[in-house]
Amino acid sequence: MPAPLDIFDGKSLAEIFEIVRNELKKGQKVFLHTGRFVAWSGPDTKLKNFKVGLPSPPPITNGKRAEKIIDEWPQTVWLEGSPMGQFLFVDNDLYAGIRKAVGADKNKTKKPLANDAIDEIMAEISYAYIKAGFGHCQTAVCGAGIKRMFRKAELEALVKHRRVKTIAKLPRKLVMEFSRINADEAFQIVFSMEFFRAELRARTHKSPDSDRDLEQRLYAIKKERENHRATSKLLSPVWERKRDERRRVIFRKYKLEPLYDRLKALNLPLTSSPQKRPAKRPKVAVGVLAH
Repeated sequence: MPAPLDIFDGKSLAEIFEIVRNELKKGQKVFLHTGRFVAWSGPDTKLKNFKVGLPSPPPITNGKRAEKIIDEWPQTVWLEGSPMGQFLFVDNDLYAGIRKAVGADKNKTKKPLANDAIDEIMAEISYAYIKAGFGHCQTAVCGAGIKRMFRKAELEALVKHRRVKTIAKLPRKLVMEFSRINADEAFQIVFSMEFFRAELRARTHKSPDSDRDLEQRLYAIKKERENHRATSKLLSPVWERKRDERRRVIFRKYKLEPLYDRLKALNLPLTSSPQKRPAKRPKVAVGVLAH
């Protein structure tokens, strides 16, 4: 019996996008949300290339961290395990179809064009996945850079989604208030909550894997703050004190002021700066990506 054909194979970029968008029109039934779901992304290479112990163990991916959340949190949904994920990545190969459509499978110079197209459609898919969700969202975004899907498409959708109650075990409205200050700070709050979760796991499990996870997260959170401070226009000391008080007021509002004290005790202060608009990516094809 011949193998089933890949629906994306041999299609034009416009046709691939139309197929995906038609699937997304089916709404909740392509994701089967249960009230518990995971958003994961990254980490960036520059935040995971390090040594912990000798010999150095390999970095733990956020995909593996997401799988662990799913194993330990019953009835949890993630994009890759949903009917949509099955359609895109198991029954068919979305990425290979896009690479072939733009010629990147034979011409390496066209790889950036394929990556732009993949980013464009994955942003739509990720946004639809978040908007179909409800209830409680756990995250695995440790070390995810600003160009990663969580920060480009998912975080903003999460904080504005009224049917979502918590993000990384924080009240959604608290994270939303931080996003109104600055999207970087909202991400850093979520990132920090993951670190606290790993810290608790290391204390309770007392295993080499949990210790390694904590060490790698600590490295990533330090590097993320260092990189942000090195590449951003920071606040003056006077404004930073005002910003610090505003952060504390937000945590106090949700009766979580002790959690803010824990954040400050890390000696890894939140860093903030005026929000920069990301540079526009070139269009892959006229009329295909614009919407």
